[in-house]
Amino acid sequence: MAIQIKTLDQLKSMRQANLLVRSTLELVRANIKAGITTSALDAIAEANIKRGGGSSNFKGYHGYPAVICYQGHQYQSFHLMAADLLCPQTN
Repeated sequence: MAIQIKTLDQLKSMRQANLLVRSTLELVRANIKAGITTSALDAIAEANIKRGGGSSNFKGYHGYPAVICYQGHQYQSFHLMAADLLCPQTN
């Protein structure tokens, strides 16, 4: 497969999308506190994505109901869909 050189417009579009991802991740991270639910974090992420003019590539994919995939603890290797799960106390 040959390397495809991106046009300036494609690079601008990719940068805009990456800035939206970054702001969404920063916003979700800032809201992770003991007692917040994963569905609340999902709502925060979804609102920010919509505000930025984006859309989630997860939500609706094979019936996936959320815009985020939550990993409970940095050392656990499983992922959870957003639900009414409470986040544990953070370190």
